[in-house]
Amino acid sequence: MATGMLSVSPAVPQEDLDTIGQEWLLVAQSRLPTATVADLARIIYENKTELALPDGFASRIEPAATDKDAFIVAHPGAAEYINDESKSFIERYSELIYVGLAALSIIGSIFIAINRRARRIAGRTGSCPAQRDEIGLRREHLKRHPPSQDDKVVAVKTAQSA
Repeated sequence: MATGMLSVSPAVPQEDLDTIGQEWLLVAQSRLPTATVADLARIIYENKTELALPDGFASRIEPAATDKDAFIVAHPGAAEYINDESKSFIERYSELIYVGLAALSIIGSIFIAINRRARRIAGRTGSCPAQRDEIGLRREHLKRHPPSQDDKVVAVKTAQSA
């Protein structure tokens, strides 16, 4: 029998040998948002020492291959973090913010124009606030139903009614 064949510490060969290995991959769906996967990759790579188990599992967490022709392609979010191309909130949504502000500006201008137009029309037709309408209605009522002597109503002339 060869030396070290049944012992606790087998003999180590002199030169490197190609052997079979096992690789665990964390897989994400391609439809997941880029920012979400980039945050997940950041959390994993920044905390890889805490993720390792005592038996050696997850002790060698390595970044995925970000080449376009790799056998297993990295998610764009993970590739963004690995290649240090992470975008900030403003970089990610700046176009949307500018379009939103432009739309709000246009909507505000339209609202102001409609409001001014409505006020001009109200001024031309002579419509007044509710208080003056109540006074006019009361005058019409008093003309149709004059007060009797027992009602003790005093008629006061104003500059407008004179």
